[in-house]
Amino acid sequence: MDKRNGRQVELASVRLEFFPCPLQRATPDEVATWGMAWADPVHEAWTPADGPILVHWIECYRLAARSRRRANRRPVVLGSTGQPVEHPSYATMTRADGEWWKCSQVLGLGALHREKLGISIAERQKGMDDLNREFAEESADDDDPR
Repeated sequence: MDKRNGRQVELASVRLEFFPCPLQRATPDEVATWGMAWADPVHEAWTPADGPILVHWIECYRLAARSRRRANRRPVVLGSTGQPVEHPSYATMTRADGEWWKCSQVLGLGALHREKLGISIAERQKGMDDLNREFAEESADDDDPR
């Protein structure tokens, strides 16, 4: 408890724990991508609230990859009036890639995204225990302001 106001000074250190790839019948590439996200040091900063974003991230990855494969098999198809047009799956791929990229930014995946979120690559982020210890030391030094 903080001596000044009686409030608890400990910050909750709840982290998101690894869970298997949530995709049904995931391909080896999807499972590997999921594993790489969890191998990245940034995963230590994720909380349970990041879980749905992480699931959306891998779902968008899957949709983009499948759309890319489908479109690349036949890049040009016939349009409604018989003219050659780009395969419609390229539009789906582009939208899914955009969503995947946004989720990557939010989750801090990639060096630039980590840097923007203030997570250093060279040093590990301070743990909640370290922050709690510093906060407790600071509050112990302060005089009662009353």
